[in-house]
Amino acid sequence: MAHCDEIILSYVKLGVCKRTLHTSYETDLRLRLLMTDASTVRTRIHRPARGSLLLGRLMRLLRRILHPILRRVWYLNAPVVLMIHATPSICLHTLATAAKPSTQRLHHRNLFAQGRRYFVQLRRNGNFRVTTTSRVIWRYRQRTNSSAILTGTFSPFGDDITRIHLQSRISAAYILMGMPIPIFITSIIFYAPWNPAVIVWAGAALFTLSFLGRRYNAALEANEMVWFVQKVLDDLVPAEVMTLGADTSNTIYDNRDFEEAWRKFYDEKVRDER
Repeated sequence: MAHCDEIILSYVKLGVCKRTLHTSYETDLRLRLLMTDASTVRTRIHRPARGSLLLGRLMRLLRRILHPILRRVWYLNAPVVLMIHATPSICLHTLATAAKPSTQRLHHRNLFAQGRRYFVQLRRNGNFRVTTTSRVIWRYRQRTNSSAILTGTFSPFGDDITRIHLQSRISAAYILMGMPIPIFITSIIFYAPWNPAVIVWAGAALFTLSFLGRRYNAALEANEMVWFVQKVLDDLVPAEVMTLGADTSNTIYDNRDFEEAWRKFYDEKVRDER
């Protein structure tokens, strides 16, 4: 996909007014629109160097390869978007207050079933992170380790409306904690008088089952944290966002569709230049 890196709009009228607006995007392809008269528009497309073009294609290829892997291995659930009619500080204060069980909030008692507790941490960039633990039934005063991390990102959306993007991922420490048992069993069967192919398949199956078991457990905790954030922020006034009309033929939702639409637009501009 060819993105624009710099758009320079120059308005010159009667030789006294000139204004330049710079906007940066991901790649180094430049689209320069020079408007010297209100009735004349001239478009120039500058092609990047061959080295930068190859590097951009390589980065896009790596992004296409790694994105499905991260989505199925590292990230747990689909992102959740909430629209709240409150400031980020009020949302954080509400989450931090509701993370502690209280008799004044009995309508949230289902959130703390089986001794579950939530921990809300403020990040340096103004966003927040949520983790959760539960009580270990067979051990007194001992809690489980946090297996998932829920990251919330604030972004303004209109007047006094906050958009909250929730993305959950598995904890790397939680994955490493499940590796000693497969390593130990693999070290035992490694010296067994079996076919080497059987030993390799058995070791791979042990690591795969260990990872899948921990990932599914982390996905359950991620669902609990998303439910916690949604349930708590329901106490605030939800924002009403205007929906799109019936005619959405010019609206693109998928990134691949956007790449195709942008490629068609770029090809049309190149043909017009020729």
